[in-house]
Amino acid sequence: MIRTGAAPGADRGGALFAEVLEQVETELTAQVSEIVAGSDHTDPLAALALAAEAWLDAFAEPDLHRIVLIDAPSVLGWTA
Repeated sequence: MIRTGAAPGADRGGALFAEVLEQVETELTAQVSEIVAGSDHTDPLAALALAAEAWLDAFAEPDLHRIVLIDAPSVLGWTA
């Protein structure tokens, strides 16, 4: 869960960004869950590896990479 306005001095823009980030992370979680649920893995470790691979593959998308890995820490701070 993202804490809105986590960074000291966060303004309305930071709060709005936190909402965008929350939506992006919800969509990413749904995509990864769908991939794992659609697989035929019965071994939990194999399912975990598939989920990790899907999660990492998602960050090949430049917009997702920028929002989650670059902008979020600078806008919200590291503790968000």
